[in-house]
Amino acid sequence: MAWDLEPDAIGLDRFKPWDKFTKFREPSEETSSITPVTAPVTALVDELDAREFRDLRARRKGESRVESRGPLEKPRFQRTEPAREPELSERSLRTLVREACVSLRRPMSEADKLVARLHKEWLETPKQLLSLGSEGWARLALPVGLESELQRRLGLALERAREDKDALKSPARKQTKERTERVDLQEALRRQCGDAWASHLLSALGLQHRDTVDANSLQSALRVLGVPVFSTQAIDSVIRRAAKGAEARGPPKADAVVAAIHGPLRGGRAQEASNVFFDLGGDIHGTLAIQTLRKRMAALELPAVKASPFRILLNGSCLDTRAEKD
Repeated sequence: MAWDLEPDAIGLDRFKPWDKFTKFREPSEETSSITPVTAPVTALVDELDAREFRDLRARRKGESRVESRGPLEKPRFQRTEPAREPELSERSLRTLVREACVSLRRPMSEADKLVARLHKEWLETPKQLLSLGSEGWARLALPVGLESELQRRLGLALERAREDKDALKSPARKQTKERTERVDLQEALRRQCGDAWASHLLSALGLQHRDTVDANSLQSALRVLGVPVFSTQAIDSVIRRAAKGAEARGPPKADAVVAAIHGPLRGGRAQEASNVFFDLGGDIHGTLAIQTLRKRMAALELPAVKASPFRILLNGSCLDTRAEKD
């Protein structure tokens, strides 16, 4: 069979193309005499086209429904603010101690005992704890963990840490603050008692009846003299400076407290005091024998020496002695 003689020897023009957009070609005159055998194939193609059309229509309907509904709305979540913690004035001391014990996993019975101890010290509100100094917290004798937790809840821990950090950064600032407190206390005593404030303070401290002085006794002596009450930090600073030169640990003596408030002599007064000190028989180590002082004063036949006890403040040291009887 000569295939090159006829353009469509096997009747390809009678088949419908798979692409539905392609126009169907009519059979040519040369191939019209061939028996049509494409009827089943044409029916199958029509069925496939109808099914594809239905699927396409369904997809378009679905898209139109989605467009008619509009964009999906995002669920709106209402922002809820955290529960406000009650202010310090609204919280009771019992509640504060109980919360601290709960955080430390301690029973409520211990919390009630601690609250009773605070009530014995006339502490009724958390604000009173804020005004306590280091001495006040030490007097309460609370467990260390509870004390730190209470201070943290009251905001005292951050303040103390900040103060300690500043003190480490600038020791000169700390010394200036202590010097200012000492001068303020000395000026208050001078305004109230005059230039003889040291003798008045020694009498108020009870030099003849008390060997040592603590912060409470110093505060009481200031009240007796009518001096305005100073802060606990200022009183503690004076006691620490007075006890710094003591050989043994413990509260300082009254003369050391007066010397700490007075401060060292400077300038011409310091030179004059040194001259008098060495004239009375003092040595290079800064000590003066009491017997030597008694003999020198008795030799001068001072009326004040023979009549009553005398006190003399030299170079920050306070001596108390009596003249020898004739």
